[in-house]
Amino acid sequence: MDILFRSGKLYRCFSVPEDIYKAFLAAPSKGRFFNARIKNRYQPRYIQQVRPAPSKAAPPFHL
Repeated sequence: MDILFRSGKLYRCFSVPEDIYKAFLAAPSKGRFFNARIKNRYQPRYIQQVRPAPSKAAPPFHL
């Protein structure tokens, strides 16, 4: 499972079960779900910087 963060960094998580993936997609807060259910279980690995981090003045976007 690949996750692109607001910072523009792309991470890959290995062996994420389908039910966890679907729950992540349905979660109202992707960040909270990631921290609680994925981060320490599925070894996220940094892949690359896809785009520059948004400036403080830029409006936020969501996963």
